Amino acid sequence: MLFRSRQDADNEYLMKEDGTFNPLSNGWGATESSTDSKYSGLKLKVPGTDKQDTYEEQLAIRRRKLSESGCVAHGAFVFSDYLPWILDYDSNDSLDGIGIEIEDAKTGKVTFLKASDAIKAGWIIKDDTPAADPAVNNGARQFVSITVVPPATNDMVIGSEEDAYKLFETQDRPAGYLANGDKFTLKIRTKVCDIPDVKAEKGNYDKDGNSKEIFYNRAFVNLDNLDGNYENLKGTGKKEKTWYGDQKKDSISYYSGTESRNSDKKTTVRDNKDLPADKFLKQKNVDADKTNNLLIQNASKKNYNQKDSTDDRYAFDTAAGFKVVSPRGFAREIGRASCRERV
Repeated sequence: MLFRSRQDADNEYLMKEDGTFNPLSNGWGATESSTDSKYSGLKLKVPGTDKQDTYEEQLAIRRRKLSESGCVAHGAFVFSDYLPWILDYDSNDSLDGIGIEIEDAKTGKVTFLKASDAIKAGWIIKDDTPAADPAVNNGARQFVSITVVPPATNDMVIGSEEDAYKLFETQDRPAGYLANGDKFTLKIRTKVCDIPDVKAEKGNYDKDGNSKEIFYNRAFVNLDNLDGNYENLKGTGKKEKTWYGDQKKDSISYYSGTESRNSDKKTTVRDNKDLPADKFLKQKNVDADKTNNLLIQNASKKNYNQKDSTDDRYAFDTAAGFKVVSPRGFAREIGRASCRERV
């Protein structure tokens, strides 16, 4: 999840699909060698085939999106992942299949922490992934639920509500704070638990042995524990003060992209509503004649983080896809309750 401050200066940086940025200046068409000093040393974007008015319309949409972004003052980030049917979540009670990657917005420094090291550094990480059920997906865990709380900047004891809010006037921050522009990435370990049928007549692989189907992870993110009380996440039984109890879920806006490219109409993802079908490729699970959005709706009963609350809203995205390679050989393991292929 990326939060970035509004940039209304003469040079506007627009994020491209690959995460890089294009600089744009009001001096349309000006170049690095322009005699105007305000363009000196800048590589300014010159419009290509798109007309200037189209590009400026897109810029206006981007500016508005940026104006709606801001810091997360305090809260727990709830990650709800729906893995493709060929993957199984590979972690345990020691959280050894979880990691946190942190990127500092000012320095660009990237740090990776294993869950155990992150917890030592003050992070709260709670794995609420349901236990494996041998009767479902041959025991593979394909719904993953992990809650993450960034650490406070110090161990200061907050003694009053006034002290709690004074933190925001200084460089100190409470647990659950994420500065505008800072990023952290939750990483989980998975393993291949199944593959498309390898029989030639099924036609599941191309001539090079790569699967024709592309597999994607679907991720939902929402904020919880907005009152700053993380007692239920720490599992310590210690009672915590809810200094920020007046913070409400409906005060948060989630951005999940637009319905189509260059569109101004936002995609909304919330409980008890159908998922936006246009965000899912029209692929079908080999074992069910349903598109992926319907599979997730049915599995979650439209409660997408599968929590007690049924009125949550989400930031939603699809992870980059991958293919699997047909094995040179395979064996069948036959048990009392299941039959699965193993590479």
